[in-house]
Amino acid sequence: LQRKEWIASSCAWCDATEGLELDHIIPICAGGTNERRNAQTLCPPCNKWKMVHVDRPLFLAGLGSQGGQN
Repeated sequence: LQRKEWIASSCAWCDATEGLELDHIIPICAGGTNERRNAQTLCPPCNKWKMVHVDRPLFLAGLGSQGGQN
């Protein structure tokens, strides 16, 4: 994978340019893929917000659809 080349020069959500991180748009734990089309660049505050308000609910919804089964 060419992940280092995937990082943009600014956050996809707020245009910040400091401390940028690569993020999965649809998290792997919720069925996302490790491909460029599922990657975006986020700053740490946006990435943390997304983890709490988007990624975690997607993960928990996936657990619920399994009926609590692992």
